Amino acid sequence: MNGDLKMSSSDFKKNYLQEIIFKVDFRNISDLIGTDANPDKFVNIIKKEFNKSKGIAQQNKVELSVENPEIENIEQNNIWAYTTKDESKFIELSMNHIAISYDGTKYKTHKELINDIELIIEVLKEYGVPTVNKIGLRYINEISPKIEISNWDKWINPKLHNFNPINTNLELMRALTQSEYQINGYNLDFTYGQFNLNYPNTEINNDFVLDYDCYTSSLTEIEDLIKIFKEMHNIIKLLFMDSIEEYLIKDLKGELE
Repeated sequence: MNGDLKMSSSDFKKNYLQEIIFKVDFRNISDLIGTDANPDKFVNIIKKEFNKSKGIAQQNKVELSVENPEIENIEQNNIWAYTTKDESKFIELSMNHIAISYDGTKYKTHKELINDIELIIEVLKEYGVPTVNKIGLRYINEISPKIEISNWDKWINPKLHNFNPINTNLELMRALTQSEYQINGYNLDFTYGQFNLNYPNTEINNDFVLDYDCYTSSLTEIEDLIKIFKEMHNIIKLLFMDSIEEYLIKDLKGELE
């Protein structure tokens, strides 16, 4: 299967998405530094969409003194997290990042993510953040068809799986490959293989992970966030179509049910 396939993910009636994450890193926002910082500006912007507080977490940064290694300076800062009423997605903010995470089983369309990125842009403008240091988009797919699979070749691109052990005494518990690439000016971390829900049991059910983490570490104007997202989304969509084969396509289209 390849990227010039005359169909798209819009033809699919189902998916195996587990989680979708969009994260933006930036230089410290002075208003959000320290445990007594007030996130009211953030809350006022996102409260209509994310109206349920998930509480405040602490992130600790420890710095050791060069002159005296026994002296530690511990800096504590908050992470504020809010979710939608049905907890299908949540958003979090700290002094140096903002991120949105979606429950893949409830995720409908990337257009929803674009609307939420517009909220992120509004938050960054409110805090006077004109540029960001890093943008990341991650799609985690956990392929687990209800149909018994004896040969993955018709489900997953054969280039992505080879579960034959080098020794017949070896019993497979897990087979994951992590690769790093560059594509169209972006970095991509790609994790794939059998993740084995029953780990460390060797009785592996039908499961295969396709985890695409696309990101850039270049300085970016916040007005370009949606453009960058669309480019990364299209890269991941293309790679996903390159990763799957005939039977999985039929499964995603609902033709095997």
